[in-house]
Amino acid sequence: MTGYSAHGDERIRAEWAAWQRSAPVEFPHVIVDGIGRAPRALHDVLTGRYLGAVLVSAH
Repeated sequence: MTGYSAHGDERIRAEWAAWQRSAPVEFPHVIVDGIGRAPRALHDVLTGRYLGAVLVSAH
């Protein structure tokens, strides 16, 4: 597998910049309330229940 960078391609960089301005980039995440729910949150991450980041709130 080879990575890709548009750093050297001005045409592609302009296209990507326009795409980024057209809509905000959203990162999927879930916030789980309570440190006591952390073990279940970890289980849910490992079994594929959540997509993206899972944050556990300590309060």
